[in-house]
Amino acid sequence: MNQKSCKITAILFLFVITASLHAEKMATLTEISQAKMIAVAGEKLYISEPSGFSVYSLKTFQLLKKVGEKGQGPGEFLIAPLIRFAGDKPIFLDRRQRKIVFYSNDFQVIKEHRFLFDVFDVIPIGGNYAIFKDIVIKKNIRFCISLFDGNFKNIKTISKQGNILDSKSGYNYTIRPFYGVQCWLDKIYVVDGRKGFFIEVFDQNGNFLYKINKKYEKIKTTDIHKKNRYELLKQYPVFKKFPLSHWKFPEYLPAIKAFFVIDNKIFVKTYHVKGGKEEYIVMDLKGNEQKRVFLPFVIMRFFALKNGKFYYLKDNEISEEWELHVIDIEKAGESR
Repeated sequence: MNQKSCKITAILFLFVITASLHAEKMATLTEISQAKMIAVAGEKLYISEPSGFSVYSLKTFQLLKKVGEKGQGPGEFLIAPLIRFAGDKPIFLDRRQRKIVFYSNDFQVIKEHRFLFDVFDVIPIGGNYAIFKDIVIKKNIRFCISLFDGNFKNIKTISKQGNILDSKSGYNYTIRPFYGVQCWLDKIYVVDGRKGFFIEVFDQNGNFLYKINKKYEKIKTTDIHKKNRYELLKQYPVFKKFPLSHWKFPEYLPAIKAFFVIDNKIFVKTYHVKGGKEEYIVMDLKGNEQKRVFLPFVIMRFFALKNGKFYYLKDNEISEEWELHVIDIEKAGESR
């Protein structure tokens, strides 16, 4: 083998090694026609669809079960259900019907619960539930996170956000400060983006434990940010009927775009973008930074973080099939 051939071989070897550290296509999910959400727990992959969900093995990527039908009866859904977990057992929220559905291990309906109010998220925590909902105070709509017991009786409200229609507080229909809740083991984590890079931590009874408050680099809102955001929002009629110039954007982007607490780590997604990928800050549960990585830009519900991996769905426009891709986060390169 001459020197030139050795050099080409070395380059190809480095390419293969580098590629293995990035996204790897694991399976083509031919049984899925309209994916709406992906979730991972235990050794199963769950995909939400317009009137139910599909369950796959994470070992073989074979379809195990298709569950649900269109309707309003037991185990029936009017829209794609939101998937959450109590340990490794999933529960499914149909926001339109204001109901959650519980299943047995073989996916038979055990029980359902219907709420008397709009619910955006329901996350089990111990024997309780952290519920993300809205409330009306003096004709102003506000988001709040409340703790409910196992019988869905309100225990206490642990967090409230300001009037969501008040532009003076930084709230608008384009880019709002992130507000959300995550639960891990026996603790509740709440982000209120109005306060910056700020995470409050509560125990499973809603008692405040500690806060994570970190300095962050402000990112100015650019025309690219505006265009990308508008393209995502055009799926909603209220946005589509007005041009981009009609909508107001904040001068600076929020510190946190989204966050996730899983596998004893906190993942904070920021608005930093590089090469079409988004920055994730990985921290321990006390907020001590461990690393920063850039991961593919994927619509929120089309990816899941679990087992040190970034699972995401990709719609192959050529084959018109859904693909499952996986990235090993531990092997992903540092962002800085």
